[in-house]
Amino acid sequence: PAFDWIRPEMFEKLSTQRAAGRTLKKACRQTQCLAMKYHPHVITANPKDYEQCYLATDASTDGSPNGLPMIGGIIITAKGETLYFSREVPDKTDIAELEALAVYEATFALEAQLMGAHTVLLVDNTVLLYGLVKGSSKSEKVATMLGQINMRKEDISCRTFVEFIKSEFNPGDAFTRWELLQQMIQITKAKKIDYEPPSPPVYDGTDFAAQADKLEEQVKDWQSHPELFHRAR
Repeated sequence: PAFDWIRPEMFEKLSTQRAAGRTLKKACRQTQCLAMKYHPHVITANPKDYEQCYLATDASTDGSPNGLPMIGGIIITAKGETLYFSREVPDKTDIAELEALAVYEATFALEAQLMGAHTVLLVDNTVLLYGLVKGSSKSEKVATMLGQINMRKEDISCRTFVEFIKSEFNPGDAFTRWELLQQMIQITKAKKIDYEPPSPPVYDGTDFAAQADKLEEQVKDWQSHPELFHRAR
């Protein structure tokens, strides 16, 4: 509703309508409530506080030369560098799990670029999209991977804004399909990042509910817990 007020041809009309005014006030209050739920951003003239990078990840079930699954991704850093990672994954077949694995491994392959950065993450799988937004998934494998992704983001202080992108527009797609890989490298001039693939996350029986209860108790007295200072709002 707020966007209508921005249009010059609509402002004069809406400003005389009480119902439109009430709708605008309600929209502003909702926006205020949403804004208060997120970590504050420091207002500063330091260019680094406005830097962000763009990361597109993807997966395929038969993209390798051997007809096996592949995962990969491409990042454009705040400095304008273009880097990519790509590898064959012979032991997985579920596409949603592969898509989640691509994001997980991106936090290792591109750790130096993602650390402390605002990152726009582009994905083309709706199961992964909803999982990243909600932090959970009905799929046990995807849910386990999401937990690991969130812990990695916390470890490297990576802040992400997740956006959906159609598969045909996803630049990460080419890095999961061998027949398109070389062509995409020539077009983007992307440099490959060599990394050691992390061990796949496995649920070890950790009682996350108990951990959450413990964290909640620590938050009540956060001044006594220096390890929580970076979370203070």
